[in-house]
Amino acid sequence: QMGINGNDVNNLAMNDVTVANVGDENLEDGVQFVNLRGTVTVANSSFTGNYHRQFEVQNPNASSALNMAITGSTFDRGTYVSTSAQGVLIAGNGTSAMTTSINGSTFRRNFGTALTAQGIGNSQMTFDVGTTTANTFTDNSLAFQFLTDNASTMNATAQNNTITVSGTVTSGATPVTFRKGTNATGLFIGTFSGNTIGGGALDTGNNCNGCNGVSVTNEGASGQMRVTVSNNTIQHIRGRAVEYIGQLNDTAGMVVTNNQFLSPDPPVPAGPRSDPAIFMQSGTDDTDSSQLCADIRGNN
Repeated sequence: QMGINGNDVNNLAMNDVTVANVGDENLEDGVQFVNLRGTVTVANSSFTGNYHRQFEVQNPNASSALNMAITGSTFDRGTYVSTSAQGVLIAGNGTSAMTTSINGSTFRRNFGTALTAQGIGNSQMTFDVGTTTANTFTDNSLAFQFLTDNASTMNATAQNNTITVSGTVTSGATPVTFRKGTNATGLFIGTFSGNTIGGGALDTGNNCNGCNGVSVTNEGASGQMRVTVSNNTIQHIRGRAVEYIGQLNDTAGMVVTNNQFLSPDPPVPAGPRSDPAIFMQSGTDDTDSSQLCADIRGNN
């Protein structure tokens, strides 16, 4: 069962709502909306302990745009367990237009990604995560993923957020991912600025051997990808602090400026570190014709 289940809802205010401990099998979420549209606010609410996802919005063919603001809310699985998925999943398909802001909220103990934002088809996706008030991501396998496929466009900004893990996370991965999918053709713009990954202790960045701090992957055919990583503190990462991999035929621009890369963790099993703080590669085989323009400066 679902805690709250809505289809083709137009305009909605969820204030001081609690949805807790709902469901006992996969795909049973705390909240699930299909084709949510209009002006939506989620404020000072709590979504905790629900079996699969805590909060999900899937717009396969919404008849009008969604403009959603989430503030001061909590998305917490309660127990870090493999049967749980994302804390928040927001996905658009068809010609859906979805604008989402998330500020002053807490994401904890989600075995999947704390926040997954995905565009498919010809959808237009816009995300603002933490620009007004910082969010906190604690003990999630991943903090957030911004993903596109087909001709979907993405404009995603994540600022001022704090991301940490502890030994609770036994299936960690790279905490921050920007990915344009295979043969995608839409414009992808990403900004990751003023955030902190990792705390002051060992294994607080990703607790994952070989995983990075921020990974940018471009497998697109056209449309361009432009990502800025600036003014962040990225620490206690076992892999690379920032990685860009370009494949196939798209053109990308990467700006990596004024970041602090601190206290990289040793590999497991123990041995010399071989990963650089910044790694960029355009093309992975002879058939790729991808191009990359990179501006890298002021990092420590």
